[in-house]
Amino acid sequence: VEDGGDIGGGGKGGGDRNGKMEGKPCSVGLLVRRDGRGYLKVRGFAAGGPAERSGKIEVGHILVQVDGTTVRGLQYPELAQLFLGLPGSSVALAFQQGHGAEARLFRETLVREPNLEPGPSSRAARRIDMAHVDPLAAANALRNAQESARARLQCQHDETVSDRDHSSLDTSDTER
Repeated sequence: VEDGGDIGGGGKGGGDRNGKMEGKPCSVGLLVRRDGRGYLKVRGFAAGGPAERSGKIEVGHILVQVDGTTVRGLQYPELAQLFLGLPGSSVALAFQQGHGAEARLFRETLVREPNLEPGPSSRAARRIDMAHVDPLAAANALRNAQESARARLQCQHDETVSDRDHSSLDTSDTER
């Protein structure tokens, strides 16, 4: 979960009576981000993972429940406990698609898998992509963006001065 990191989809049932998990925790490869209202929005998938393969879950859908537990407002440790589980264990997810009168809820049950890697929409993948940027190209792009911003500001300034000049001409014409 961003603002705390990514949690790769998972669920209850992975731990023993004491809440301890034997073996490496696994996920369904669902990457979510908390929005300003506490909702968890899908922002990507682990490449080839169960969430991506389902074909029903899309970026922008809101994750509403994990194994029957409402997730809005939960903190990172609570979410991790819900999402993660043992390989081969299933997790029931409920999503909201759309807003207002057009909102639709749907459920998807997925099976956790080990060794899922973040997809191209994840923060880790973006860091890797940034490592391959040509420094000269990046410097040129930055310089071009700065020049464009300066030109836009100059145009806005010129328009404001021109508007003021025209308004003063208009009032002087009406005074005659």
